[in-house]
Amino acid sequence: MPYTRKHPFDERVIDRINAYIKDNNLSLRKIAAESGLTYQQLYQLLNKRQMIKLREYVSICRAFKEPFEKFI
Repeated sequence: MPYTRKHPFDERVIDRINAYIKDNNLSLRKIAAESGLTYQQLYQLLNKRQMIKLREYVSICRAFKEPFEKFI
């Protein structure tokens, strides 16, 4: 896959998701299991090593049981 530069919007969304995880003391393994992502995928997303795709974002929101607009 060719390198794609991350957009500042993606980084803000990831920062908000990370803050939510920290504020609610959530386990990355549990979130990964509930969202259908692997732990490695989730870790790379949350450490901004790859861009977040819409389907991954939706899966994470569903795992949190939060509306999609919360982190935008």
